[in-house]
Amino acid sequence: ELFGPLHVLEAEWRKQGASEGEISMKAFDWDYVPVVWLGVKTGACTGIKPQILEDTPERTLAIDHMGRHTKLIKSSATIALPLDHPVSTPEDWERVKHWYTFDESRVDREALLRQRKDWERGILSMIEVPGAFDQPRQLMGEENACIACYEEPEMLEDMLNTFADTAVKVIERIADVVPLDCVHIHEDMAGKSGPLWGPNQIQEFFKPYYTRVWDAAQQAGAKLFSQDSDGDISPILDDLIECGINCIHPIEPVGGNDIVELRKKYGNKLSLKGGIDKHA
Repeated sequence: ELFGPLHVLEAEWRKQGASEGEISMKAFDWDYVPVVWLGVKTGACTGIKPQILEDTPERTLAIDHMGRHTKLIKSSATIALPLDHPVSTPEDWERVKHWYTFDESRVDREALLRQRKDWERGILSMIEVPGAFDQPRQLMGEENACIACYEEPEMLEDMLNTFADTAVKVIERIADVVPLDCVHIHEDMAGKSGPLWGPNQIQEFFKPYYTRVWDAAQQAGAKLFSQDSDGDISPILDDLIECGINCIHPIEPVGGNDIVELRKKYGNKLSLKGGIDKHA
């Protein structure tokens, strides 16, 4: 319900006679909350202009905003996969670290002043911060991000400290203008067999980063710390809650998640969004 029908599904639904209301998902009895994404940037500001290298009916080859070569196979995907990554060594990280350091251009104060009026009308104010797993994965690739836990922990810690420094400074400037309701973080760090980082890595790497960001966000008024991760994250869910997470989605049934059992286990410690089989 967050995004509408996944790729290929829309055409299949149309063949089955779906109405436009069903295609847009408005025909279903979801609860919608109006949100405003605040005018700030907490992630990579690279200055790299994306470009298309090849576009055919079957695939798109491109260079993305991080300078990575990417490939999108149109028949089966909506997200292009990187073919290479900018960071392999600590020296590489030092070369791109400036993508994540703070400067005042990350905050659009005029936009925040306008969005203050939206918040006063009851619209939920949100920001997104880089994922503790997801952003190293974007920089290094999944396999190298996992190996780095053991071979380059100091580099990972420096990445996360840099992300946190910037996020906290951005949040402090938001708080001067408009209350913050929700911090969202994207991880997508699990599959059907479980998460790619375990409880030890959550405690070592996630917790210091998440705690700094969440402490600052709460000072700015935030009540929700929302994480997006596909797959089965049950082996690390207690640890994520300890880090401050209190909202999770999409709770994929295909990933082995049971939204009813999670409610029974966690009660009001955790708000839940999703629980819908995306293949249905």
